[in-house]
Amino acid sequence: MVFPAYGNWGIAYNGTGEIQLAIADYGKAIELNLTYSLSYRNRGSAYPLSGELELAIADLDHTTELG
Repeated sequence: MVFPAYGNWGIAYNGTGEIQLAIADYGKAIELNLTYSLSYRNRGSAYPLSGELELAIADLDHTTELG
C-alpha cells in the first residue's frame, strides 16, 4: 500500500509551496487507489493555489461522491 506515501509527499510539497509537485503526488496516490477520497480532497485543495479552479471543483465534488 504505497498510495498514502504519495499523499504524504504531496502534503510536504504543499507545505513548502511546491504546488505542482504536490498535485503530481496526489495524482499518483489517486492513480494507485481511485477510491481514497483524502487524495482527491488534498489535490482539490491544492489546485486553487495553481489557479486551476475547475479542477479543484471536480476533485472536491468527487470527494463528496465517494463519501
